[in-house]
Amino acid sequence: MAKRTPPLFMVVREELELWIKEKGYKPGDKLPSEQELSEIFNVSRITIREVLRAMEEDGFVFRSQGKGTFLAERRITSILEANIGVTEMIETMGYKSGTLRKKIKREKANLFLADKLKIEKGSEVVVIERIRTADDQPVAYTIDVIPWWILSLKALNIEDLEQYESIYTFLEEGCEQIIKDSTARLFAVTCPDIAEKLDLQKDAALFVIEQIDTDQNDQPIVYSREYFVGKFFEFKVYRRRIPSLIRGSKAKHKKPQEKKKK
Repeated sequence: MAKRTPPLFMVVREELELWIKEKGYKPGDKLPSEQELSEIFNVSRITIREVLRAMEEDGFVFRSQGKGTFLAERRITSILEANIGVTEMIETMGYKSGTLRKKIKREKANLFLADKLKIEKGSEVVVIERIRTADDQPVAYTIDVIPWWILSLKALNIEDLEQYESIYTFLEEGCEQIIKDSTARLFAVTCPDIAEKLDLQKDAALFVIEQIDTDQNDQPIVYSREYFVGKFFEFKVYRRRIPSLIRGSKAKHKKPQEKKKK
């Protein structure tokens, strides 16, 4: 069976991506015009336009009306069904994970945290606030809260926690805790204080993941609230259509038929 030849625009796209890398283009740099690119790769402008459209859909470039085409920031992609930490998200995409500022404090849980972690109000917790970076660029602001009893089981203290970049690694290796399940919700907010810490405009929208991680006994061991810079992240979720729920919904909203008059 003859081997299929890939479509021309796919071949040109591969060549263009390699050319961009070889030329040392960086995020935000303007690419040559469609006409110039067509001459460089010896193809029609229609082919170049198709290539750029596909690259834009994949987040590789972005276009500005009247200004041209620019190289986009490479987004950090996370599949929501997989529970991975921010450190793992960043490193999986080939970036160097880091922390710009870290603040760790020991305090008493208020009613909100006590409810989230299923502990008594006033129980001691550790609060970790960090500005997370990818290749030294601020990309997320995270708040993690751990019940103090987890550290006390292994006679650990804040100094031990400071040695770890990843909270999950600290819990699993340092505290020998097993994170079994997580419940999370994703939403968008504007938060001027946090936006400013991330070098953004005060009215910039941020993705937020609020999450509770539980152990094998369904006991919450981490409450987290993570604020992500939208241009650096994208979150994917696999969804499936459930016929039984659809039928149930239709039946619920179905109008009863009027009885015919005899």
